[in-house]
Formats: sequence, structure tokens, C-alpha cells
Amino acid sequence: MRFTRVRLLLFTTLFGSYIVIFALLYLATATGESALTNYQFFAGSGVVCGFSSTACPDISQAKDGSTIELSGEGTFSLQAKSAFGSGSYTRKAASGSIIGTGTWTAYELISFKSYGTSLNLPSDYEGGLAKFRLLLRPTSGFLGFHALLEVECNIGRPPASAIEGITLTTSGKGVNFSKKISGSTLFVRN
Repeated sequence: MRFTRVRLLLFTTLFGSYIVIFALLYLATATGESALTNYQFFAGSGVVCGFSSTACPDISQAKDGSTIELSGEGTFSLQAKSAFGSGSYTRKAASGSIIGTGTWTAYELISFKSYGTSLNLPSDYEGGLAKFRLLLRPTSGFLGFHALLEVECNIGRPPASAIEGITLTTSGKGVNFSKKISGSTLFVRN
């Protein structure tokens, strides 16, 4: 009789484990997100440059009238919250004179909200809002500083307040470029 109880306990444990595994697999596929959801992103560079004459670079403006022109691309993973990307930037005074230039490197995905796809475009093109942490490296002067880059693409069903382009918020007391002026962006689901 003791042997039967052990067999029953073993069977119940294994059966319960299978039910939990299948339930988790079902939930993972039902949400529409695979375990490896990866994207490419383009901000004022690459394929988006053919969209319009003002597509590249992406330009944002600070309250003082200065602007940042940014171009670049990369990849990110939703589950790992990782990002790898790079590009260049040019910072200009309100008068249009160049204040500085440099490169940027994305190293972390903070968040991504998909706006979906459009019937008129390839099915892997998506709109959305991604937020990245990045390192800005000026060509001369500073060693570099951290910033938050927001990339927004209006494909799919964006909220009414969405504006295509980028914003850049620097760490500390730096200049923040919060007004989107021009440029195109894109997310491509892999």
C-alpha cells in the first residue's frame, strides 16, 4: 500500500508539472510576444532617409532654441531590456552655428510600446515609442555623458499626442531637447 501512495504522489506531481508548463506556453503564445522579440530601430538614418526630404537626420530643439541633429540605428530586445546602437550627432546654437559634434552609443532599453503595423507597409514595420539610455561622446572636450533618447514612430495606431521623431534628455544640468522638429524613425520586428 505504501508503494501505491508513492506512485500516486509521483504521478500527481508530474501531471501537475505538465499542466503548469503547458499553461505557461499557452499564455506566452496567447500574448503575441515570443520569448525572443527583437527589433531594429532607425532614427534619421538608413531606410527612413528615403521617406521624405526632411527624414534625415532627426532634429529636436531645446527651450533656448538650440538643436540637436541625430542619426543612427541599432537593435533591441524586449525581454532582455538590452539595446545596441550607435550614430552621430551635431549640436547647433539657435543661430545655426555648430556648437559641437560627436557620437552616441545606446546600451540599454528602458521601455518600448508598440503602436502596431500598417496595411500599406511591410508587415515587419512597426510604430511605437522606445526609450533608450545612451552615452554621448563629444568629438572634443568632455569624456562623455549619459542621456535618455526617446524614439517615436507613428506607424500603426499611435496615440493622438504622438509626434514622429526623437527627444534627448541629458543627465544633470545639460540642455534637454524636448521639441521634435523633423525627421523620421522606424522599428522593424525581427
